[in-house]
Amino acid sequence: ALPQDFVPSDLDVICAKGKFAYNHPGNKRFREKVESCLDAYMSMSKLAKGVMISKIFEFVGKFVKLDKKSGRWYEASMGVAREKIGQQFYDLMDAMNIHAERKISLQFHHRNQDTRISSFNKACSIEVVCVCRWDQAS
Repeated sequence: ALPQDFVPSDLDVICAKGKFAYNHPGNKRFREKVESCLDAYMSMSKLAKGVMISKIFEFVGKFVKLDKKSGRWYEASMGVAREKIGQQFYDLMDAMNIHAERKISLQFHHRNQDTRISSFNKACSIEVVCVCRWDQAS
């Protein structure tokens, strides 16, 4: 558990449903970051997407959950956090109705996956920094 007097900061993401979590500054910042990375994410291999999710995980302060029984905050596991990040990408694509358009390009992408992985690994920091603006101020 986090300290008894813990209050989520503007960098933290609250893992919960409802307006309180949705409107929290950390959750807004998180959604904006994921949205800024969506184009890059859609063109990446599965391995590269894992790297992108890790970068977003590092960008966020903490992923936190409130235990309603005790009233204490807990830091969510890395698995829960990574799932939340992946779900946010999926929700954005769903909202933009991208899935149907991606079926054809995914077939081509799959054939070229090895090339994409190696080119991404060589340029990872440059691509991620340039495309997603990983500065803490945004």
